[in-house]
Amino acid sequence: MSLTHRFVQVRDLRLHLLDFGGEGPRLPVLLCLHGVTGHAWTWAGVAEALEGRARVVALDQRGHGDSQWSAAGAYGTTELAEDLFGVLEAEALGPVNLVGLSWGGLVGLRLAAAFPHLVRSLTVVDVAPSTSAPPGQVPPRPYEFDSHAAVREWERQANPHAPDAMVEALAAFGTRPGPRGQLVRKHDPCFQEQWPFRAEDHWDAWRVLAVPTLLVRAAGSPVLDEASFDEMSAQVVGLRRAVVADSGHLVPVEQPEAFAALVEEFVAAAG
Repeated sequence: MSLTHRFVQVRDLRLHLLDFGGEGPRLPVLLCLHGVTGHAWTWAGVAEALEGRARVVALDQRGHGDSQWSAAGAYGTTELAEDLFGVLEAEALGPVNLVGLSWGGLVGLRLAAAFPHLVRSLTVVDVAPSTSAPPGQVPPRPYEFDSHAAVREWERQANPHAPDAMVEALAAFGTRPGPRGQLVRKHDPCFQEQWPFRAEDHWDAWRVLAVPTLLVRAAGSPVLDEASFDEMSAQVVGLRRAVVADSGHLVPVEQPEAFAALVEEFVAAAG
């Protein structure tokens, strides 16, 4: 795997791309988007499973990973979708196969609805277009850790089905040294208290989707319930859907091989 890192300037922010490599005129490009408090390494297991069969490029979205934080706290889904548009333009990647987990799925949805010519296919993972949970109702999670072992243990408990390699990747690349010698998460601390997308409604974009779309739900999802899954499925003509067993919300983390197989089959069928 020919892994490379690079930065892209999009308007006032420097954004980080993790390119897992792969070249060829027929090799599909998957541009992958993590969820809130996540980062590009979320997709490492999927990239490994698809090595030689797809080029996986993962974006650290603003305020996350090695991308710059917004000084103004501009973290609406619209801002992130505009970032994505800028990355596609700067990298000359389109049309691409967008794969978005949770909030990343909503970012991909907004772009696909507004600019379908840039999107070959869209995979939305374990998220509904709206939620009744308020932005300030954020699940408690530590921001600082005393040691790498403590980070790894937290990630293992949070993702019980994940392969050891994915737990290690989340622990190693999702934290950085802090000013007092501790390890801190690589995202804007505002996300410890507010998830802005929870105040938004994206059903309008969902209903007008005109690109091949795959909707994925985790069998053990605490986020996308069966009723919402069915309602979403009924709103988009030709939509494919799948449920991944033995997985919580972070499907590409907990079941990277099974998820990669789903996406590979879908992308091939979408052409």
